[in-house]
Amino acid sequence: MELIYHYTTVDIVSKINEAGELRVSGHTGALWLSKNRIWENSISYMISESGGRRFLSKQELHNLIGLVRYVLPFDPHRFLSVFKSMQYSPEFYYDMRKDFHANPDEWFTCKQNIPLKKCICCQFWTGRAWRTISVYNPHPILDDRAIFKILDGEQEVN
Repeated sequence: MELIYHYTTVDIVSKINEAGELRVSGHTGALWLSKNRIWENSISYMISESGGRRFLSKQELHNLIGLVRYVLPFDPHRFLSVFKSMQYSPEFYYDMRKDFHANPDEWFTCKQNIPLKKCICCQFWTGRAWRTISVYNPHPILDDRAIFKILDGEQEVN
């Protein structure tokens, strides 16, 4: 089965849980997904530093906020290549490759919200590997505080 991922940060998990779905962004009019199974650099945050600006690395973002991804089966009828679904030219997305060190060929969008029950699982980054938390059985998706307890070694997921 081919998979696709919705990458986000731990601070967003509670909002996703409350909504019960992955929601289309009001800013872009789409839900962004990636086929990159390791990490999607395009979700990084920019910071000001030493008179300049730079994007946080995966490790820095993990240390600061925590990383989460939702895993879904890839559906070519539901998920459209960013080149087919968005209003910008292909050159715009390839220019982003330089900024994010990411591959826009792996980017897909969905114009509809996706209920969490359609996800295979939710995973969080431990700093070394993605750790799976089942979406519904046997555990509900954990909230951001519970994930931080697991990352700090205070709680175990069975």
